[in-house]
Amino acid sequence: MFHLSRTFRASTGVTLHRYLTWTRVERVKALLLDSDQSLAVIADAAGFSDQSHMSKTFKRFTGTTPRLFRRTRRSHYSALR
Repeated sequence: MFHLSRTFRASTGVTLHRYLTWTRVERVKALLLDSDQSLAVIADAAGFSDQSHMSKTFKRFTGTTPRLFRRTRRSHYSALR
């Protein structure tokens, strides 16, 4: 596993853990915009251990909470339609 992590970082510039976390956050973004599922269900679907872990990680990566992200993005997309 160490060899994979080292090789991954050398070729991409980011750690494998950070990349996997980023892909989970991207999945959360898509689910927030495309569904009315609860945050707990979205956290589970994206592979987070619980809603709190998802929210903390999401805020660290995006600067906003999942709830605020959903509210502001949806209202923005509604205005465009």
